[in-house]
Amino acid sequence: MLDEAHERTIHIDVLFGLLKQLVKRRLDLRLIVTSVTLDAEKFSTQSIPTKKRREYADKDQGKIASDNQDGCSDSFSIFPSRTLPTEKDREELIALKEQVEDLQRKLLEKEELLKSVEISKTQMTSMNAKFEELKHQAADKDSLIKSTQLQLSDAKVSV
Repeated sequence: MLDEAHERTIHIDVLFGLLKQLVKRRLDLRLIVTSVTLDAEKFSTQSIPTKKRREYADKDQGKIASDNQDGCSDSFSIFPSRTLPTEKDREELIALKEQVEDLQRKLLEKEELLKSVEISKTQMTSMNAKFEELKHQAADKDSLIKSTQLQLSDAKVSV
């Protein structure tokens, strides 16, 4: 596996040249070249038989397209930069996941508050009905007291 192939140094170029010769001799050997910024199309124009991987977003995700110019077996794989998940993508996904979790937590809190408000509203309605009933009873008793006081006053005057 040759990683960071976009970093073109003399060491990587020599290593790539040696691996290129070795892959032609040993058909059972698989060489995987990875790079974040490497242009796979330009890189695949090398004289090594190549196997191009489809991007993850393709419909035929599991299928592999072959680019055999000389009929040799595929022994060299190129992974374009778009197919490799980058750290930035992972960070964005983590940030989005955290935002979704935060929004879900806020929604749950709001749902709990709404349930609490509904319970409070029901209790207030019940208490208001009891208050009105007690007010009516107090008015009846007040009326009875006034009537009794009036009768006592009339009885006092007649005595």
